[in-house]
Amino acid sequence: AVVSTQSTGSSVSEWNNELTSNLAALYLDENSSDLDICVGNERIPVHKTVLMLNSQLMTKGETNHNSETKKMEIELLPEFGDISKDVSDIIKSFYTGKISVSPENVKAVYKFAVCYSVKWLTKHTFPILNDMISDDNFVSMFDYAQSINCETLSTACLQRFNDQVAENIQTSNDWLELDYYRVKAIATSRVVSTSEITMFRIICRWLDQKPSERKNVAKSLLSNINYDMIDHKSLVDDVYEWIGDADSLDDDARLFLLKTVSAANKKSKANKSPNDKSAASSSDYEDASTTKKKKPEKK
Repeated sequence: AVVSTQSTGSSVSEWNNELTSNLAALYLDENSSDLDICVGNERIPVHKTVLMLNSQLMTKGETNHNSETKKMEIELLPEFGDISKDVSDIIKSFYTGKISVSPENVKAVYKFAVCYSVKWLTKHTFPILNDMISDDNFVSMFDYAQSINCETLSTACLQRFNDQVAENIQTSNDWLELDYYRVKAIATSRVVSTSEITMFRIICRWLDQKPSERKNVAKSLLSNINYDMIDHKSLVDDVYEWIGDADSLDDDARLFLLKTVSAANKKSKANKSPNDKSAASSSDYEDASTTKKKKPEKK
């Protein structure tokens, strides 16, 4: 008998279809499963090989042996217990290659995919999240990206940061509740598109929300501002005045900022016309370093 080893398109297609069908039939099959995934109060029977082909659950999940079932278990992070239905759908997709993702469940699905390195699912869901980023929801989307330690999504958010986002932040309560590390990431980002004075204002608003608690990070945040790029009038009316009055600055931070602003003012004065009276004199800044409330004399 002669056996042909030449593959045809139809035979490959048939093999793919049969393999997909057989794999889907193994989903939730207790008899053939050799592992359980525990999420919340649910236990999902799975197969090690299927998990290894789709994710890093075997290495990133917390594993232990169940003496009653005689099987290994993977305990998922507690926060996934609240979205056990989404987790079940994700595990099912490992067997079927299909999953329904919408704006309603995309954050839950993407978080799981990032946490357990489900690369194909991360790639599939990222465009949906990227399209959801807007001027109005920047804070919540960036907070979410940071909460799951996703640099790709965080960068996508920061690239959308513009003057309109900054304007929204000026009245946003969500902004005031961000932690220091998120504000720091924004303040130090090289991809945000807004002016130095605008960044200064939104950082000051965040500091002023809880001055006693945030006083120790004020210098760290405000030292990232390039004061040389701020115009004379804003240096005097916004920066200098806030530094003099702010309760969210300790003495070290106040002195540091006054010296920094004074140096910036000297540079900007050197580039101004002799008839321009908008810049405060350097002595105004230097004298104020010893008196909190003193403001520059009007010209």
